Amino acid sequence: MPKNHIYPLILLLASAPTGSHAHLRDYLVTRGYWTLSQGRVESEVYNDFYDKDSGETVYVNQTEVEYGVTDRLTLGVYGVWEKAGAVPIEYAKTKFEARYRLAEYQRMIVDPALYLEYQLGANGRPDKVEAKLLLSKDFGTDWNVTFNGILEKSRGDGGEWERGFTVGVAKVLTYRLTTGLEFKSGEGRTYLI
Repeated sequence: MPKNHIYPLILLLASAPTGSHAHLRDYLVTRGYWTLSQGRVESEVYNDFYDKDSGETVYVNQTEVEYGVTDRLTLGVYGVWEKAGAVPIEYAKTKFEARYRLAEYQRMIVDPALYLEYQLGANGRPDKVEAKLLLSKDFGTDWNVTFNGILEKSRGDGGEWERGFTVGVAKVLTYRLTTGLEFKSGEGRTYLI
């Protein structure tokens, strides 16, 4: 096949309907309110690049499997791999996650949920615990605002609990396309995403 025909083919395949669809995620760093339906299993793969203060680029791969224990409780486990600079890719951590919806959708002014994550560090990385209060509100069928209050602590360093938050605003454009803006504050920094 000629090279100039490959891009339209990729676009066509990417836009074709499929028989499966993972739950929607409107944000990059802000956790949403939703949990999986009871008995549902999902697998997701996340790939990310970021730059450290030193200028070194880090590649992170996270592979996750989630299970809907009940319609309100979802448990998940992640395997996380990292590659920093010239160092070969290595296993970084295992993350265990629990999300619990405190109420049914739109029964309260905001939709509340709790999030707890334990990170089991590998290759010299510390263990961490992270807790979040998730508050979400839909406006009509196409706007969402979500807030995450965050507490995080590394184990074994005797340090204080770090506090932070994220806020996201999202607009659904089509079934497969959402746009938005996020604000993250924590670890002594503030980001606009």
